[in-house]
Amino acid sequence: MRALRGFVLVPADLDLEVSGAEVAAAAEALGLPAPRTESDARITGLRTIGALAGADVDLSADLACHGPGGTLDADFAGQLLLAGSAPVDGHSIPLAPLEEAAARADVLEPVDGRARLLRGAPPDLDLAEDWIRRRLLAF
Repeated sequence: MRALRGFVLVPADLDLEVSGAEVAAAAEALGLPAPRTESDARITGLRTIGALAGADVDLSADLACHGPGGTLDADFAGQLLLAGSAPVDGHSIPLAPLEEAAARADVLEPVDGRARLLRGAPPDLDLAEDWIRRRLLAF
């Protein structure tokens, strides 16, 4: 999503996020192993990794972020309210909003997480700060 919003960056892999209800089907369609629950001090969720057409793919669902102040629970339905989309092979694919990444960065690294996320952003980047604030109310 950052690349599509004008960031200067070269993605190292393709990060895909779907709902928990769709993750098994998405993994199968992409030829990835079955997703498994992963959990560490920072993030809990369903995840599978693999490669597709020579690119590393990281597919996840139901991500909850654990920061110093608590846990920001997964809210895929909420993300869809602000999601962009991209045409792929005749389909419109929803894209996770950059605002969700900003909320997660605020939770995971309250001091400089968002600054790190926004490195390389275009000068006219406009985030929906009201959406981020509402998302963080769940935190």
